[in-house]
Amino acid sequence: MLTKLKNSLKRVKDSEEYKDFIKNYPESYLCAGFIMYQPGKEKESEWQIDYYTKDTKKITTFVHEKGKLIVKECNEIFQKVKKDLDELKIKDIKIDFDEAIKTLNKLRDEKYSKEKEMDIIVVLQKGLWSITYVTTGFNILHLDINSKTGETSNEIFEPVLNFKLDQNK
Repeated sequence: MLTKLKNSLKRVKDSEEYKDFIKNYPESYLCAGFIMYQPGKEKESEWQIDYYTKDTKKITTFVHEKGKLIVKECNEIFQKVKKDLDELKIKDIKIDFDEAIKTLNKLRDEKYSKEKEMDIIVVLQKGLWSITYVTTGFNILHLDINSKTGETSNEIFEPVLNFKLDQNK
């Protein structure tokens, strides 16, 4: 999946839309990647690539849909405390996505063995793989995995209706 992210990022950077964007906002930088898929259907999903523009304090999103690059410009950032977003440096990632998923699956198997993932939500930002399973029991199993060290944090297991991520991270 990290390879798929890198390929998506390359396709974005090779596009005319990105070249126009970066010409207008040269100080912008990659801040996140996002993908959501059902188990076994990850090939059908595309990574959403997010760039942060410091001057405007907004995010521009690039995603390939049905063979076409869609650009969603100037999305507001939802934060309780306003601060610049961290740059996502793909070259710094040492823990591959597959290893991160294995870590979450091990946790699931050891502590929540009756739960099976129905939807998988992955966010890569701030040096973390943030992976969330929506389970067949209509629960959320969430874990943050450091993309450099593999250390885990922010384990959450609760009913879907109770789930809320901390927006200050």
